[in-house]
Amino acid sequence: MSLRKAILMLMLLAPIALLVVQSERRRAEQEKLDAPVVLGTIELKDVESLKIFHEGGSYRVARASTIPRLSTDGDPQRWVFSAPEGAPANQEVVDSVVNALISVRAENSIPVNDVDANQSVYGLDPPELIGILRGSFGKRVVSFGKQNPVSKRRYVQPEQDGKLYLVDNATFLEAAKAPTAVRAKYPLRFPREKVKSVLALPRDGEAIHIQRTSERNADTLEQEDRELASWVIRKGKTYFDADTDVVHRELGELLEVESIRYIDQAAHGLPYFGLLKPILTVRIELDAPVTQKESSSVVGGDDGVIIVQIGRGLDAEKGLAAGNRAYFLKITGQPWVYEFSRPFYMDWLQGFQHFQDRTPFDAMDPLHLRQIIAARGSASRSVLAKAPDKEEALSWEGADATLVENLLGALYPLRILSFVKTIEPEEIDGLAERFGITKDSLRVELKTSDDKKRIELRFGKKVSASGSQTSEDTAVPRFVLLTTTRSVEAEQEEMTFANLVVVSGKQVHALEAQGENLLGETAP
Repeated sequence: MSLRKAILMLMLLAPIALLVVQSERRRAEQEKLDAPVVLGTIELKDVESLKIFHEGGSYRVARASTIPRLSTDGDPQRWVFSAPEGAPANQEVVDSVVNALISVRAENSIPVNDVDANQSVYGLDPPELIGILRGSFGKRVVSFGKQNPVSKRRYVQPEQDGKLYLVDNATFLEAAKAPTAVRAKYPLRFPREKVKSVLALPRDGEAIHIQRTSERNADTLEQEDRELASWVIRKGKTYFDADTDVVHRELGELLEVESIRYIDQAAHGLPYFGLLKPILTVRIELDAPVTQKESSSVVGGDDGVIIVQIGRGLDAEKGLAAGNRAYFLKITGQPWVYEFSRPFYMDWLQGFQHFQDRTPFDAMDPLHLRQIIAARGSASRSVLAKAPDKEEALSWEGADATLVENLLGALYPLRILSFVKTIEPEEIDGLAERFGITKDSLRVELKTSDDKKRIELRFGKKVSASGSQTSEDTAVPRFVLLTTTRSVEAEQEEMTFANLVVVSGKQVHALEAQGENLLGETAP
């Protein structure tokens, strides 16, 4: 046969072979669908509890509606553990395990009379896994044995009929998931956009009170973040701008921290977990209580308040003898404690300055500016903004627009290197000698629409000019007095706070140059 004829023959046979393969595949799939369901007809919604006994770990989960003491508001069908009672399970994983058991189909069957009395032949004495389902259908028990050495299918025996089946091993693998895979791993599950305030109380530090303001950046944030608000930090009666990214990141850390296991608190006591005097207590206040549909993890907090205690104690598995330490979290209202492998809370112990905004101008929308003032001593220049129409550019009255844009261009990148101290109003006059902040210092002030927020900067002397640095070296950091006045809707009053900070010398030099240009321009 010539090569050409052979190629033509293959081309003709290929579609036929493909049809045969597809036909065999459909036949095999249909046979699988026609195979009897080992446990009979059961629907997921009718299953009320699941028990798994396996050498890799045993557990029992049940619908919340079957446990009298649990509130079932929102979702009575959710899965919870029986021990510790009410501990949250991973809903999707439990559903997957239950579905695997109720839908397992027999690939082959061995009649009762043909089953060897020696159950160890099938790996059923004892079984490698036992699954028990209860519900409106009654009780179903299924035992899994070992794999058949030839077919690699696994022996299965349901209690109700005594027959022996061979089933796909995938069902066993699904049912044999460890308890750690079945439980909910994230203790705190609440909508971040509902957070109204956070009060962090370190055992050995100063309280941090972070509060959401009424301002929302819905026009500039991505769709999924549109409900995230800006924040302030309260220290006594003084409010400071908080770094929104830092607040969201630290809240995200609490939401995403993954626990190793649950532990029944009553079995050990608070001292075991280091919770008699917690390292950190966090009180999270929400706009509204979290429903069970929003979070199957949070129990308690019916008034919209979640209180979390964090401690360092003994490793639950290795215990005192090994001298191992672990980290624990307890939510008020829950009778169990979560264990963690890492100290996820460390940033909350750094103090309130960790949360302060280090880039106070980067998120300021130019369209919201209404007035800019540059002043030194008795000389000053005020520039007013015209409200833009729709997409038109912002225009200014009182100065050349290019000078204003140059000033803003130098202002927006300004970054705080460090916070020196909080300044009370009566302390400002005392800053002159030590930090060089006087009435003759250049002052730049910005006001937003409706006067909801005003920010003023006054520039002081250099932090250091020693060594090879000269007095003209703009790289030397500078002291800056940063004063912010804003309306805090929750308090229904105006708040003013001042911070003495250190800023890059180059950034201050650039801003001063633009401020002097604006101040020195001849008024039009």
